[in-house]
Order: sequence, then structure tokens, then C-alpha cells
Amino acid sequence: MKNWTKSLIGSLLSLLGFPACNPFIIFDQPDLYGPPVEYGAPSANYVFRGEAVNEENSPVKGIRIVVAPKGLENKYEIDTLYTDAQGKASRQLTYNWPDTEALQVKFEDVDGPENGSYQNLVLNNSELDIQKTAEGSGTWYQGEFTIQAKAVLKKNMEEE
Repeated sequence: MKNWTKSLIGSLLSLLGFPACNPFIIFDQPDLYGPPVEYGAPSANYVFRGEAVNEENSPVKGIRIVVAPKGLENKYEIDTLYTDAQGKASRQLTYNWPDTEALQVKFEDVDGPENGSYQNLVLNNSELDIQKTAEGSGTWYQGEFTIQAKAVLKKNMEEE
């Protein structure tokens, strides 16, 4: 009877999957297989403030600003801003790419001669003022950053 009970309990436990458990987790010992796998994507919040001025330091209206990781500027159309009459644009952004090393800001004159014709300009990470304003929490959220970009645009001589 004793052997039959052991066999029955062993069969039931194997059907429930207990032999597949990691014994180190069951006995509250360190896991020898490394840290547990986490799924997700790092993210961060950004407050972006951009400004476009001409060579005389006058504001330029109607300049399109695209904030995106280098090489992905065409995939982030939702993060496109346009400068106002004071030459400024700002927006709160959330990205799944908290690596500010690959960040670039593209300034494009898309309205033609309406507000003056200017050459396009791309500012890379080293030309931006990036400040961390809030710490992250946990593994995936990296915190909040403020990005300031000021572009001094040159006149487009081809259209004059």
C-alpha cells in the first residue's frame, strides 16, 4: 500500500509539472541560471524646446522640426513640430529609445519663400542641450529629459 501511494503521488506530481520546476526557486536559493528574463522596451519622457532663427537672430516661422534617433527621422512623423511666429516650437514626447546619444533634430524649410527660404539643418547630439530632469523608476523607465535645440538657419541662395 505504501509503494502504491508513493507511485500515485509521484504520478500526480509529474502530471502537474513539478519535476520541471527549478529546484533553486522552490528552496529559495540563488538561481544558478542567471537573472530572470524581462520583457519590455526602455522608455523615457522628453520635453523638447526648439528655436529657429536666421543669421540676423530674427525668428523664422514655418520651419518643420523632426526630433528622432539618427537614421529614423522618416519613421517619426508624429513627432514633427512647426515653429510659430516667434520661431519656437515645443512638445512633450515619449519614446521607446532613451538613448540620447543617437538623437538628432532636423530643421527643414517646408513653406518655401513664404517666410523666407532657408537651408535645411541637422543638429546632432553634441549640438543639443540635453538635461536629465527626473530619475527613472524600475528597469524600463529611464526618467525625463529636457532637450533644447537652437538652429541658426542660413538663407537659401538658390531660390533668390
